[in-house]
Amino acid sequence: MPDLPPVRAEVTEHQLIERECGCGQRTRADAPPGADAPACSGPRAAAVIIDLYIGQFLSKNRTAQALAELFGVPVSSGTVAAITGRAARKLDGFLTHARGQIAGREVAGFDETGFRVDGRLHWVHCARTGKYTLLMVHQRRGKQAIEAMGVLPCFTGVAVRDAWARQPWCQ
Repeated sequence: MPDLPPVRAEVTEHQLIERECGCGQRTRADAPPGADAPACSGPRAAAVIIDLYIGQFLSKNRTAQALAELFGVPVSSGTVAAITGRAARKLDGFLTHARGQIAGREVAGFDETGFRVDGRLHWVHCARTGKYTLLMVHQRRGKQAIEAMGVLPCFTGVAVRDAWARQPWCQ
């Protein structure tokens, strides 16, 4: 079995020099792109955090623990939440694109499954093709929630679903 190369975090410090001239005007250097906070993660670290938290479905705490154990980078669950929140705010254009791609396919899959949010039953709705998958958590199951996802109202192809009815032992 092949081995992995050693991985270690690379830390870069940016010192932004600020000076005041005799007239009282203060001038400070601009931070490089992406360094928008006193302490921030680089794009590769952010990508790993997002993959572990969103892609691999680890909790915020387990994502932070994995970064500490795998890379020796201690981060808090708040950092995990902040990084994924910033990434999510940048998805608007992509989500519109993905909805259009799914709605425009000849065949797409649709499904939902129960999910607890603050102890109450919600539903994770899924619309997918071979390339795109949209997930949305909604308080309702059925037409209202599926329409809120924004794919089915303009979908004209063949919708594939599992048609799994609620079983007596689940009620």
